[in-house]
Amino acid sequence: MKGYGRNNLFKFLKDKRVLMGNNSPYQEYVERGYFRLIESTFTDAAGKQRIYAKTVVSQKGVDFVLKMIKGEGEKNAVRKGC
Repeated sequence: MKGYGRNNLFKFLKDKRVLMGNNSPYQEYVERGYFRLIESTFTDAAGKQRIYAKTVVSQKGVDFVLKMIKGEGEKNAVRKGC
């Protein structure tokens, strides 16, 4: 969508309380099937095992986000009198 790069998209989803500050989705949206968290481990430079979570968006989640963005665009158009 025009005007929605990665940073703007993350800000929008945080403002709508879909993503937390660390860009992980709230549990509610994982349970709805919009997102999935994949946990992986890696060894850091000090040799310590670390765990990190990668967020994956499902097609259902993509549709949900697009619908939110389009709905926001319609609200802005009404406010501007378009």
